[in-house]
Amino acid sequence: MKIHALNAVSNFGIQSRQNASYSNVLNYPSFKLKKFENFSFTSSPLLIKYTSDFYGFSLLNQTNTLNKNSQKFDEAIDFIRNAAFKRLVEEPEITPLNQEHPVIWSVTSEFAPIKEGGLGSVPPEIRNNAEKLGVHMPTFIPMYLNEGSSTFKEVEGKYIYTRGNKEFPLEKAVEFKMDTFKEGKIQTVPIGVYLYEDKDEDDNTRQLIFIKADKYFDGTIYESSAKTEESEKFAVFSKAVYEFLKLKTDGIRALKDVQVVSSSALEKIKEPNAIMLNDWQASPVSALMRYKAPMENAYNQLSDSASNKIKNMKIATIGHNCAYQGSSSQNNNVEQKKETTNNILNTLFDKYTNDITVNALTGASSINPKDYGLVNLDNALILNYKNPSNNSTNFLNMGVLLSDFFLPVSKNYAQELIDPKRNDLSGALQWALVQKTASKRMVGIINGNDYENLNIEAKAPQIKKTTSIDFETYNKNTDIKEVIDKRLKNKYNLYNEYMRPAVGISGSNSEIIKELTSSIEFYKSDNDLGLPLIDKQTFDKTPVLSIVGRLVSQKGIDIALEAIAKLYENWDKEFPNCEKPIIYIAGMDNEGGKQRAKIEELKDKVLSKEDSSRVVFAHGFVPISAIMAGSDFFLMPSKFEPCGLTQGEAMAVATPVIASAVGGIVDTVNRNSKHTGVLTDINKKLDSKEFYSALIKGLDIYFNNKQEYENMVSDCLREDFSWIQKGKIGPVYDYLELFGISRESLPDVV
Repeated sequence: MKIHALNAVSNFGIQSRQNASYSNVLNYPSFKLKKFENFSFTSSPLLIKYTSDFYGFSLLNQTNTLNKNSQKFDEAIDFIRNAAFKRLVEEPEITPLNQEHPVIWSVTSEFAPIKEGGLGSVPPEIRNNAEKLGVHMPTFIPMYLNEGSSTFKEVEGKYIYTRGNKEFPLEKAVEFKMDTFKEGKIQTVPIGVYLYEDKDEDDNTRQLIFIKADKYFDGTIYESSAKTEESEKFAVFSKAVYEFLKLKTDGIRALKDVQVVSSSALEKIKEPNAIMLNDWQASPVSALMRYKAPMENAYNQLSDSASNKIKNMKIATIGHNCAYQGSSSQNNNVEQKKETTNNILNTLFDKYTNDITVNALTGASSINPKDYGLVNLDNALILNYKNPSNNSTNFLNMGVLLSDFFLPVSKNYAQELIDPKRNDLSGALQWALVQKTASKRMVGIINGNDYENLNIEAKAPQIKKTTSIDFETYNKNTDIKEVIDKRLKNKYNLYNEYMRPAVGISGSNSEIIKELTSSIEFYKSDNDLGLPLIDKQTFDKTPVLSIVGRLVSQKGIDIALEAIAKLYENWDKEFPNCEKPIIYIAGMDNEGGKQRAKIEELKDKVLSKEDSSRVVFAHGFVPISAIMAGSDFFLMPSKFEPCGLTQGEAMAVATPVIASAVGGIVDTVNRNSKHTGVLTDINKKLDSKEFYSALIKGLDIYFNNKQEYENMVSDCLREDFSWIQKGKIGPVYDYLELFGISRESLPDVV
C-alpha cells in the first residue's frame, strides 16, 4: 500500500511529506509518513455521541436499536470515518475487471437532446463508444416534466416521454416509495424507473433509464422553485439511483413498498460492476454508497454481500466544470441555507443521518494540524460545519472525496484546479484536489468527440434544415484549394441568403428564413444601418469571425467585446486597405440578460453606425454548425474552460480558432505539431488586451499569409478527437482502464 498525502497549507502550497503526521482525531497514532508501511485503516471501537443536534443542524437519528448489530455498527462507523481519507491519500490499486461484458452505470443530469449545456453532449458519446467496445453502460437521468417542452403519457399500458422533438417509448420497470425530508418532516414520494432502449449501427443495445419523481422534477433541468431547491432535486435523484442499485444488488427486500411493473424491463437493466458519476448532480451517489450501505447493513436492512459490494464498488466522478459544485448555500440566506442543508442530509441518509454526518471525516486538519483553516474541511458532508453563518453541503465535494477517481475533463484543467493562483476554479475543493493529485487519484482526461457526426458532410443536412442553404461539403482528403473555394461559397451564402434576410433585409428566400428564425431574435440597433450588401468578390476578402454558444461570464463575452471594439477602432492602423470583418455573436443568455446587455451596448453606444452594422447579434438557439462553417475564425475568449467542446466542433468543419490559453483549449489547439488556431499567451494574464493581440495575429495570417491559413484549415480537417481511435487510444479507453478494463482486452476500432 502506498500513501501520498501532500500537505496543503493555507495558501495550498506543498510541504515536505517527511514532516507530516496524523493526530488522534482520526484514531490514528501520530507517525511520520515515511513509516506508512505499518499504517492500518482499521481503528478501535469509537464512542459515538447520540444526538439529533450537530452544530445547529437537526439530523435524523436512529433510536430503535432492536435490530442493530453492534459489531457491524462499529465496523460501519470505522468504514465511514476512513472512507474519504483513504481515497485522498492512498494510491489506488487497479484490479482487473475480468468479465466478458462489464457493466458500468452512468449517472447524469443531462443527456442530449435533454440538455442545457456541454455536459449533455458528453455522457451519450461516452456511452455510445463504450458500447462499441463491448462495455455495457446503462445511463440514469431524471425525467424532467416542465410544461411546454416535455410530456409524459400512459396509453393502454404503454408509456411515452416526449422532450422537444424526441419521443422515448418506455417500459416501466418498477415503482417504489422513497422517504424525503421537507418542511421539518419525512415525506414519502413515489419513484418510477422507466427503461428506454435503442440500437446503434452495430446492433448494440443502448439503455437510457429515467427516474420519475414528479414533485421534484416538474420544472426545467436546473431551476429552483417554491417546491424545491436545485440541490434538493438532485439529492432525490441520487438517492433514487442508490435505492435502485440496492434492488439490483440485494433484491426486492431492500426497498420500501416496491412494485415490479415489468420483470422483463427490470431484468434487462444489469447490475453494475462500477459507477460513473457526471459532475455535482450525481455526486451524492458516492456518499450513499460509501456511507449509507454499511449503516443499513448494521441495522440488517441490507445483506452482508450487497453492502460489501456497494460500499467497495469502484466509482469515478467526472468533473465537467468545478465552478458549479451544488451547494445548499446558493442564493440562500443563513436560515434558508440551514433548512436546505437539513433537507438534503436527512433526505439522503434517513434515520442514519446523525451517525453518518458526525463520522464523515476527511482528515483535513489532522493531515496538517498547523493550518487551522483546514478544520472547515474536516467534514465530508458539511463544509465549514462549525461556522453557522457559512456552512453548507457541497455535492461535488462528496464526489471528489469519496470516488476512487476524480477526472477533470482535460489535463491542463486538472493542473489549473490545484494551482494556488487559480483558487477561483475550485474554491474549497482545492485542498482535496491537491491530495487527490498526489495519490494519483485525480487524472485529467480530455473530452473526445464523435468526428463522424461533426464534419461538414454529416452536418450539411442539418444546416439545410435550419438555414435552407445547401452547404458545399469536403473532408480531409479533399484538395485544400477546393476546400477553400467551397468554404468561401458557404461563407457568402450564409451571409447573403440567411443572415441578411434574418435581420429583415429582403432576399430571394426571405419568407423561408423568417419562418426558420421565428424563435431567434436578431437584434437590430438604432445605431446600425442594417447588414451591408457586399458583392461576392469583396466578401471573399472579408474576414468573418464568430462567437457562438452559451452567453455566460465564463465564456469571456466582456473580454471579446472590448477586444472587438478596439479592433474596429484601430482597423485602419492595423490593416490599412483591408476589408473590415463581419462578426457573428449568437447564443442564449443564461444569466438573466446580463451578457445580452453588454452586446447590445457594444452595438448601440460603442461602435460607429458603420461598424455596428457589421456585427450580427442573434439571441436564441441558433444554427451553430452553419455559423461555424461559414466563418474564417471561431472565437473562444473563455476565462476558464474545463475542456471545451466547441473548438473541436469548429475544427471538424475546418474552421481555425482564436482562443484563450486556458483549460482544455491548451490540450486541444495546436497539438501534435498541428496548427489549428491562435492562442493567447499562456504566461500572461488573460484580458481584452491579450485577446486583442491574438485577434491581430489571426487576422494577420488571414490577410498576409494565405499559405499558412490554408495549412491551418488543412490541419483542422486532419485533427481527430474521436473517443475511440485506431491503436486502442482515445478517452474512452482511458476511462475504462481506470475501472480495471485493460486495453488489451478491448477491441481495436477500424
